[in-house]
Amino acid sequence: MNLKYQSPSFMCIGPEKTGTTWLYHTLIKHPEVYLPPVKELRYFWEKVFQPDHNLLKRFFSKHWHCRFYQQHLRERALFYTQNFPKLIGKDSEIKEQWAWDLNYLFGSHDDQWYLSLFKDGAGKTIGDIDPLCYLLPESEISRISKLFPELKVIVLIRNPIDRSWSKAKMNLCRNRNLKFEEVPDREFYEHFDDEFSCLSSYTNLVSTWQKYFPAENIHVNFYDKLSEEPIAFLSEICDFVGLDLNSMPQETLDKLSQRVFKGLDINIPQEYADYLVKLYQDCIEEVATFDEVYPQKWVEAVAK
Repeated sequence: MNLKYQSPSFMCIGPEKTGTTWLYHTLIKHPEVYLPPVKELRYFWEKVFQPDHNLLKRFFSKHWHCRFYQQHLRERALFYTQNFPKLIGKDSEIKEQWAWDLNYLFGSHDDQWYLSLFKDGAGKTIGDIDPLCYLLPESEISRISKLFPELKVIVLIRNPIDRSWSKAKMNLCRNRNLKFEEVPDREFYEHFDDEFSCLSSYTNLVSTWQKYFPAENIHVNFYDKLSEEPIAFLSEICDFVGLDLNSMPQETLDKLSQRVFKGLDINIPQEYADYLVKLYQDCIEEVATFDEVYPQKWVEAVAK
């Protein structure tokens, strides 16, 4: 295919709740990086899991994916209403934002449309941080490798027990404006099972992408390192994608330990923890073979 726009040079494929939001809000401040104004484009996920997606469904469907477009439309409509004099004036920056938003909201979703979302990044290192890509089947991963054979892929890994608990709190409590006590146990266990069915093995996730990209083009990092050593974590990411960490604004570096979106501060009940240990023990033991310090700590925690 003849792609007329510049393509991403790196992609973070998630999974969710592993620090992807932190990474997006940090890298977007790097002067040598271009990331789209919307963190999760979910284009490749949409191709697989919403193949009948169209303009009508984008703005009238109640599906959670479509609600992101609807929210973006409301927010940007308010923004441009409040800044209308600039929009019809000579403010080039707001005109560029307007053009991007129109394309994002109303464009026909195909590969050229996806790449057009990065056209403002000419001359920069272009990235796409899209955590739902961890769900993609091999056929779509293969297609991505044909589109972008030089792509560098970032995989972030978190203790699967902590990740599952964090995602359950987000989906069952925060996103529904419910208190923890208001959610039945049954819903938590069903959520744990559903999440396990989507990602039961980090090693399988990495090895599947390695079938289509050389090992040197895949970088695995750990949420634990982000929590404990954010500068070291970011430095490894920058080295991998070819960025100079020292070009990052000092103010950004000084705030690296701050969390972008703090989840609900609820400790996992012991019965939930025991259930998740049974689900993910094999996954944790597999990751321990990566010969990294953090998975070894996961194994020790499970053994207690």
